[in-house]
Amino acid sequence: AWVRDPVRTSRPAAQGIALDQAQRLTQRFTKGWGPEAPRVVLARNSDELRQAAGIAAGADVGNRAEGTWNGQPAVFLNLSAIDSSARFRQVLAHEALGHYGVDKAVGEDWGALEAAIGRHVREGSGSSSVRAAIAHVHRSQPAALDDPGAAAREVLAVDAEQGARSGLLDRVVA
Repeated sequence: AWVRDPVRTSRPAAQGIALDQAQRLTQRFTKGWGPEAPRVVLARNSDELRQAAGIAAGADVGNRAEGTWNGQPAVFLNLSAIDSSARFRQVLAHEALGHYGVDKAVGEDWGALEAAIGRHVREGSGSSSVRAAIAHVHRSQPAALDDPGAAAREVLAVDAEQGARSGLLDRVVA
C-alpha cells in the first residue's frame, strides 16, 4: 500500500523536502481534520519509513516509495522521495483519504464498492479517472490488482491522490 510514481522510479533519487518544511505542510494540510484522523509520521528516508511503519527489511518497498499505510491509525511519508509541496499534498491525500479514510468512511458498504472496482478492473470500464487510476496501479503495483480488496484500496487512493471526481470516490465521501 505504498505510493510509488512509476514514471519517476527510473530517475535518480530526488533530494526530497526538508523535515521542517514537511512539518509545516502537515500542519497546514491537516488543520481541519477531526479526532478520527490518522497521525502523520514523517520519515527522512526509506529506511526510516520501513522502521516507522513496521515494514520487514526484505519487503520490496524500494527507495522511491513516497508513503505507506499499514492498518494503523497513522500514515507514513518518506520525505526523501517527495520533491515538492504539491506532491507532498498528493501523497498525503493518497494515504490518508485513499487508504486510512476509506475504511472509516465506507463501513458496511465496502463489499459493494470492492465488487464495483473489481468489475472495472476486469472489464476496463468506469469513468476516465477510474480507468486512469487502474492504469496507474497496473504500472506501479500490478500485483495489487490480483486481490479485490487491495485493488479497490489502491484505485481509490490514486483517485484521491489525483484529486479526481468519480462516482466511486463520490460513494466514499458522499
